[in-house]
Amino acid sequence: MDRRILFASLVIGAAVVAGVGTAVFAFVGADGGATEPTVLWETEPTDDAVTAHESAVATTDGEVRIAIPLVAEGDACTLRVVDGAGESAWNASLPADACDADGGTGGAPSGGVTAGTVGGEPAFVLTTAEPGVRALAAADGAPLFEAGLDAPSSAPPAVGDVTGDGANEVAVGTTAGTLRVLDADGGTAWTREVDGPVGLPPLVGSFSDDGGATSDADPAVVVSAGGEDGSYVRFDGAGERVWTAPRNGTPTAWTAAETRRGAVLAVGTEEGSIATIETVDGGTRFDARLQGTSIAPGGTDAGRVAVGGTGAVWAVDLLDGEVVWKQQFGGDAPVAPPATGDVTGDDTPETVAVTETGSVVAMNRDGGVLARGVVDATVEVRPLLVDLNDDGDREVVLLASDGRAIALDV
Repeated sequence: MDRRILFASLVIGAAVVAGVGTAVFAFVGADGGATEPTVLWETEPTDDAVTAHESAVATTDGEVRIAIPLVAEGDACTLRVVDGAGESAWNASLPADACDADGGTGGAPSGGVTAGTVGGEPAFVLTTAEPGVRALAAADGAPLFEAGLDAPSSAPPAVGDVTGDGANEVAVGTTAGTLRVLDADGGTAWTREVDGPVGLPPLVGSFSDDGGATSDADPAVVVSAGGEDGSYVRFDGAGERVWTAPRNGTPTAWTAAETRRGAVLAVGTEEGSIATIETVDGGTRFDARLQGTSIAPGGTDAGRVAVGGTGAVWAVDLLDGEVVWKQQFGGDAPVAPPATGDVTGDDTPETVAVTETGSVVAMNRDGGVLARGVVDATVEVRPLLVDLNDDGDREVVLLASDGRAIALDV
């Protein structure tokens, strides 16, 4: 018997005897015909290391643009943007105080950068340390708007149709416990107070309550607020509070997903649990412990969420918390939130995960390894899956902690 299957059997048996809430899982076997990813290109490192802020990707007039988070460079604060070949597309030099002056975020902006459509134009939206939020055109970096905030943001903003008027807004939470929704020119649509700092990016969408069409659902924005005894809060498009739900554990990352029983928020915690929160009323669908250390959910597909933890990746069913499969990396390096998308051109989404020490694994929907390799980099954030060369399948782009963007073909 494979040692991993034997170990899984022992863990399951021990959990049953002890009566603990440990999730049942099945290990996936050896790699078989796995290939090694090919490095397509990598950019130069930055002078100052970037922190664990994610990069973002936008497409403008058919051209790919990848934003690398801000770094302090002399008397300026620079956002670097490269094209699908890794060549510089444009740089935006912001005032020095847009970067954290005291190094508390390692020279990066307080919250990070995201991509979306603002005022009908593909854009990068980023929070800065002054504090503030800026939107720049993805095509050339032209300023779209700049707005001040009451306090810094520790999470990237979200872009989506919050108010239901057919146009996107920008939702941003602050460390002072404020949720602010901005329209396409940076004006304030509405502002609400929540019970403590907003530590995760807001989630914006039209969430179905019963698994029906999202086009029939009302727009909403959900935030995670507070410290150890925090809460999740859903607001409707007008800023009215719909529900408040207590948090169980300290959240690390979250994502929204549709299931046949309605939309849920999948939340990972520092304590090693994955929980789903019903978007209709804030009730908990399930709360399953995967391990005793921090985990982080990432991409979703067909009612499943991919979760990264210490040395392992799980696929978890969003209906009942059953672990569909688990893939071991070996060692105890943290795994960033995995990404999901078609990287092989077979019209089937795969899962791609990377460890902090640079180990990269691409897996099929059954958890079987399609590609495995190692890059010479420290990687703390989820990979991007981007069709860099318009060939119909996506390549993998990693952001290293030294500011390099590394593109891989798996």
